[in-house]
Amino acid sequence: MAKNNATVDRIQAIWNMIGGDDMVDALIEGRAELKVAMIKLFEWVSVVKIPATTKKFIAKREFSRLRRCGICSQFNNDFVSWFIGDSSKIEGPTDQRVISCGALSEFSVDSKIINLLGGEKKCETLLMDMCDLMLKQSKGEEDHVLLTNGRQNVFFIRDIFGELRLVVLFWKYNGWAIYAFVIGQRGINLGNHVFYQGP
Repeated sequence: MAKNNATVDRIQAIWNMIGGDDMVDALIEGRAELKVAMIKLFEWVSVVKIPATTKKFIAKREFSRLRRCGICSQFNNDFVSWFIGDSSKIEGPTDQRVISCGALSEFSVDSKIINLLGGEKKCETLLMDMCDLMLKQSKGEEDHVLLTNGRQNVFFIRDIFGELRLVVLFWKYNGWAIYAFVIGQRGINLGNHVFYQGP
């Protein structure tokens, strides 16, 4: 009996690692493919449903509001230039969508993560997705999917020029700090959360 229980535990562990019920259904239906290297790189954390929107998301206006409210504390210069500067990133309206979150099980770099996720199309999320998650943890609460313990939350988001950028979100004492970087060989540490299209 103990051996049977161990087998069930292993199956459950693999089930969770590949994304739970939603991901398994997607695999069966041919909407997703399984990559062993991806399983090794990530420990599955959660699948998050992002609600549909009926209005356009105007990044400059939204992030100015978040900063005034004390939800955002800091932006680096590249985030300002690429998303909320003189020209603003505009997204939506959109249908309800699902994004996945995995915790890195080893040190990696941004370009490798993109490749293992299946390329830019698979890894790309929206700025409004990140904003929705921030609002759920506007005071740095630890009860949802974003890390607030000093570790980073990693997104891949297109800027106003259509370039995919690495966007890093982390809690910094008195609010969310957001930094954007050119994608290349930037290191991302063990334990950080990576968000991507899913299941």
